[in-house]
Amino acid sequence: MIVEKGRWPPQWHAAKPSLGAQLLCELAPVPGIDIVGPLPDEVQKSSVFAAAVMCSTAKRAAAQAFLDFLGTAAVQAAMRKKPLHPCTA
Repeated sequence: MIVEKGRWPPQWHAAKPSLGAQLLCELAPVPGIDIVGPLPDEVQKSSVFAAAVMCSTAKRAAAQAFLDFLGTAAVQAAMRKKPLHPCTA
């Protein structure tokens, strides 16, 4: 079963597929499945998310504080548990 986009669809539970592939961070909260690991590097595709403070924002300090918070060790440790891979740069 191939799902082009979106979260693990309810119909997968009814179909009971033997194998499924989806973003690890989307599979992690799904009950009743076993995550066997990421695909090998040769076929793995990564999704990169970025954030920035907009020039025109009226809440520049709050936006920057949120981005700074995302960079803390505690948040990055929580990301790794979900399993997201925070940027190290």
